[in-house]
Amino acid sequence: MKAIVNFRATHEWSYEAALSGMSIGQTVAIGSLGALRDRESRKLLANSVVALAECVCPRIVIIYGYAPDDVFGPLKECGAEIWRFDSEIAKAFGAEGGD
Repeated sequence: MKAIVNFRATHEWSYEAALSGMSIGQTVAIGSLGALRDRESRKLLANSVVALAECVCPRIVIIYGYAPDDVFGPLKECGAEIWRFDSEIAKAFGAEGGD
């Protein structure tokens, strides 16, 4: 059975558990909702994205929510194809997450 891993590591100590069992080049999903609300949360997400890019270098990353380059750029740099979808909240208020 194939499945898409939903990746969300918060602190460096959680990277090993979050990345274990992932295959190099696989498809990964990430939700950015709530992870960009303040400077500290944004930094935690950005650091975990760097770890994901370095350890897994996924082929495709599906992002639900806003996907700013300063956070998700390392995935593009390792060659990942980014598929981004607006959240339901952004759709309801007519806001676009954009890159």
